[in-house]
Amino acid sequence: MESGMLLQGRVLSQADIGFIRGLIQNNPAWRRTKISQEICSHWNLRNQNGQLKDMACRTLLLKLQKNPNAIRFIHLGMGKFHSIRSHKF
Repeated sequence: MESGMLLQGRVLSQADIGFIRGLIQNNPAWRRTKISQEICSHWNLRNQNGQLKDMACRTLLLKLQKNPNAIRFIHLGMGKFHSIRSHKF
């Protein structure tokens, strides 16, 4: 069974972390808002009205940024960030 990390009420698998890492690495010009919108679309995270829960995803990204066991990010001003190192969890 694949282990994971609980954040924002969701268990993030290594595949989820890889997906986020890929978005960041493959789209270096994207800001946190765009990345969170893509994550929400991919995971179909929507509220009762069908709107993307991008604020929840942005909070998840901030928590990942602060978690040394997940992904380490470096800020590049104005909300841009890139993965610089990852750890197994």
